[in-house]
Amino acid sequence: AKLFHAPSKKSMNLYLYIPPVSAHPPSCFKGLIVGNFLRFRKQNENTNFCTLICNFARHLLARGHSIKAIKKHFLKAAEITDKKQLIASQQQATAESSDAITNRSLYLHWEFHPKGIQRDTLRAIYDATLSHCNPFHNGMVIAMSRPKNLRDLITRTTLSEPEGARASDYHTSLVHVHQTYDSTPAAVSTDAVR
Repeated sequence: AKLFHAPSKKSMNLYLYIPPVSAHPPSCFKGLIVGNFLRFRKQNENTNFCTLICNFARHLLARGHSIKAIKKHFLKAAEITDKKQLIASQQQATAESSDAITNRSLYLHWEFHPKGIQRDTLRAIYDATLSHCNPFHNGMVIAMSRPKNLRDLITRTTLSEPEGARASDYHTSLVHVHQTYDSTPAAVSTDAVR
């Protein structure tokens, strides 16, 4: 007997994916598609997978993305989700996991801006200046991050630990115990004798 499962869908889900006019880096849209492809592939049988992918494409079209952009990213995501490539990439990552600097990559963390320096420009600058003298065997990886937006600035979420359970409370209590011990009369009298 086989166990089949399908992901649940909320009836009121609006599928508010990143719109094409957003100032997000293009890699966010690619990551959204690849992430969903991987999730759908891991959790579903082939027939259910095809249904989910079709619905996903419809939702992206409804958000304003062009069929050309969707198709381009869907083809790349299909290549990535191919099991043979996943296994090969995992084996390659294991073979290259060494502490030697020659088996590492140089990471450039760059904040994305629609009118700023783009990834391909950074890559061209690297190729023209540093690629021949870079000690990192795997080259350079450009990690684009999105800048803080109003939501990040207005709705900060912080975890508040209960009183007495914070690391700083523990340190403060140790200092208090140490000061209390040093000020006891027995400690003062032994110091006076020495």
